[in-house]
Amino acid sequence: MGSSEKKLFDMIGGYIHPLIKGNTRRVDAKWVKGKIILTNKNLWLVNKKGRKKIKLKSMKEIGGQFNLNQEVLKQGDYVGIVYKKNGERTVSLITSMKDSELKKFKRILLKYFADNKIVVVKDPVKKGGVLQDDTKWKKAKTTLKKQSMHFVDEDGNILNLNLENVQNISMEFKDFKGEEKDTLVIERINDEGVSVVSYIYAPKVTLSVINNFIKESFEKHVKSEIELDQKEKEIIMALYSGISPFDIPDFIGVDVDKVEEIYERLVEINALNEIRKRREVELTTRGRNLASKVMGEE
Repeated sequence: MGSSEKKLFDMIGGYIHPLIKGNTRRVDAKWVKGKIILTNKNLWLVNKKGRKKIKLKSMKEIGGQFNLNQEVLKQGDYVGIVYKKNGERTVSLITSMKDSELKKFKRILLKYFADNKIVVVKDPVKKGGVLQDDTKWKKAKTTLKKQSMHFVDEDGNILNLNLENVQNISMEFKDFKGEEKDTLVIERINDEGVSVVSYIYAPKVTLSVINNFIKESFEKHVKSEIELDQKEKEIIMALYSGISPFDIPDFIGVDVDKVEEIYERLVEINALNEIRKRREVELTTRGRNLASKVMGEE
């Protein structure tokens, strides 16, 4: 490493370098044990036979899922690095002996590519389901927090992206200055409890780390692999539709004590927030996600 190259992080783990190069994919891919060193310029992959590097400026995307054989998958979680080498799209995989270190590695990549950066935002695109025709794209500066990201645009407006309030996130092609570009589409609940859709455009590598950061936290927070019985579904849908929690017994034809029991269960699985005893409640992010799931079943 040169004198201007500074180490940011290192860990003991493994790598597949490369998994894909151009149109060629390694069918015999296996993990190579070694040391992974991340600097402010390069990602170094080191073992007894030597070292290889991936330039940070060559990286085009971080994350993603790849079709891997069972032997490779046994290692567990990994980070995919998509980059250009000799003009070809190349993919390498990085893993660690410890999950905690791999999480730190992801976090440092996130900070490097997405903290204190200039992106372009369009916010709000929709508010309360209504298209906001007069909203324009504006440059914004990012600030990364532990459980949130903030975007301050050129007019001083702040887009607060609290992960607990994210409803959905996707990467889609959207019109940006007359061209279709990869764009992050984020739906969230704002501080007033209103659904808001925003667009974020940036270099693909920045979008990919933001997408992974939000999606991993979002999926952990709103994971909805929960079985609901019919009355629980009816209550979730009634609250989602705006029915007062005090009117639920009459609305679904169940006595108050039974509804209270169901509320207890939904609070326990983090589908409801209890506002005060007997009984005012509101849907959590998980609850809204469950409601969307129930609607999809109908």
